[in-house]
Amino acid sequence: MSRNPETGRKVRNERWGRGLRWQARTIRPDGSAATKAFPTREAAELWLARAATEPQLVAPRIAFNAYADQWLEGQLHYRPSTAAATGTRLESVIKPALQGVLLTDLTRGRLQSMVAEWSRRLAPATVRVAWSHVTSILRQARLDGLLAGNPAEGVRLPAKPHNPIRPLSDDQVRALASAVPACLRAMVLTGAASGLRPAELAGLTWDRVSATALRVDRQLTSTAATKPPTWGPPKSRAGVRTVGVGEGLVELLRQHREEHGEGPEGLLFVAPRGGLLTRQRRSETWRRYRNVIGGGRGQGWHALRHYHASRLIAAGLSPVAVAARLGHADATETLQTYGHLWATDEARMEAAAVATLAALMESEAPPGPGICNENRFD
Repeated sequence: MSRNPETGRKVRNERWGRGLRWQARTIRPDGSAATKAFPTREAAELWLARAATEPQLVAPRIAFNAYADQWLEGQLHYRPSTAAATGTRLESVIKPALQGVLLTDLTRGRLQSMVAEWSRRLAPATVRVAWSHVTSILRQARLDGLLAGNPAEGVRLPAKPHNPIRPLSDDQVRALASAVPACLRAMVLTGAASGLRPAELAGLTWDRVSATALRVDRQLTSTAATKPPTWGPPKSRAGVRTVGVGEGLVELLRQHREEHGEGPEGLLFVAPRGGLLTRQRRSETWRRYRNVIGGGRGQGWHALRHYHASRLIAAGLSPVAVAARLGHADATETLQTYGHLWATDEARMEAAAVATLAALMESEAPPGPGICNENRFD
């Protein structure tokens, strides 16, 4: 349309009928409206038909980082510490890499480049944890109808580092028990004899100690050493268990209570200068005394749990039995962590061959006369 300069009225010009005269409108999964204009009715109807099967055509223009915040708020099953750790990874690793990127603009190539950049400066385990958060976010976006496909499919991750657990020896555990302050000696021995997780060990109270066993149904989650203790559930449902330790260890714990008293709300163990054995304090104590076992970097108090598992395996217990004792979700988790400590079939077959030969040699008759250096038979 244009205006007649003499009358001021609109009149048709050469472009009449060629504009975007048809507007299509549909409702997105979140209840908002999506509209788009087309030159013909047929084009508008085709777009509406595609929008019904291809949600990305009408998906809201939501930035990945904004949606990631919504995702984290919805993880109601996360413990406070897990939510805090996940939030830290989002802010320090994931969000900087996807700043300003829309959900609908994500492609496999872009995500692969992001993972490659992470791999140049982060450990493989860190990359894998961050990537697990990204895939969870994208999975929820698909359920919300914001993505039609999965842009994360086919992205390659750095190989898992192969660092098999090397358990402490008996001498190393003895050295550690002798080196730590007297108020923590019983904690070292209890960890080695029970395989409890560090937070389970630090949160153990006297009402969970029986004549021969320890009841594990919670763990210490306090973050401030000067406040009353707070507890959370074990790591998994399988973490709720009763761990038999025998009368000897329970008697040792009673002697510990006579010498050092009880902690707040009946805690068995407290920090050397008082206060709760929070995660930070446990780490500080381990760093102070780990040199007596040759370092132990990266294991922390978990090294005592690994030691206990190695003793169970050496005693001939099955993966299922070890999993139940340690509170693993299933034997698969146990084998992934400690599978290399079990004797392999090859080792068993070699031992069988040695035993077979020994049995044959014991019963073998004296060699008879004969000539072995001639190429003929009589």
